[in-house]
Amino acid sequence: PTSDTFVSLDAGWSSASLRRAHIDTGGRFGEEGRFGYRANLSKERGGTYNGAELDRQAASLALDARLTRDLTWSANFLYQERDIDGAVPGISLQTYPAGVGLPRPVDGRKDFGAYASSYYNSTMWMATTALDYKINRDWKANLTYGHTLKRIDSANETQYLLGAAGDYSN
Repeated sequence: PTSDTFVSLDAGWSSASLRRAHIDTGGRFGEEGRFGYRANLSKERGGTYNGAELDRQAASLALDARLTRDLTWSANFLYQERDIDGAVPGISLQTYPAGVGLPRPVDGRKDFGAYASSYYNSTMWMATTALDYKINRDWKANLTYGHTLKRIDSANETQYLLGAAGDYSN
C-alpha cells in the first residue's frame, strides 16, 4: 500500500500488433490512514515480433491494517496467466562438445521464428499474510505465511547446439 492516494493508467503497443494496458491504484483510508491498499490490473495481447501470439493478464492486491501503533497486519494476492501460441524454440547446450570454446554468433538473418505447434500456458496464484510487531526502537518481530500454486501446460521445441559452427538438431 502507498501513503498517498493515486491512480495511474497506461496503454501502448509494440511489435506492430501487441497491445497492452495497465492500471495501478493505491492509498490509505480510515482514521489516521489506518488501512492501506494497492491494486494492479494489466493485460497484454497480440502478435509478437517472431510470429507467436501472446495473451497475458495479471491482477494483484496488497492490503494492510495498522491494528495498533506497533502491530500491523498485511496481505498480498497475485493472479497471473500467460498463454503463448507458437512459442520460440529454446536453445540447449546439453549436447555441445566440451572444450570446443564458444560458438560463433548467430546470424541475425537466421529465422528462429515461432513453431505453430508449440505453446506455453501458465497460471499462477500467490497469497501471503503477515503480522509485524515493533517490540521497541531496535527490535521487531515478523510472522509471515505464504502459498503459491503454478500450473504449466506446454509443448516446446528445443534446438540442441552441436558445435561451434552453429549446427543444431531439433
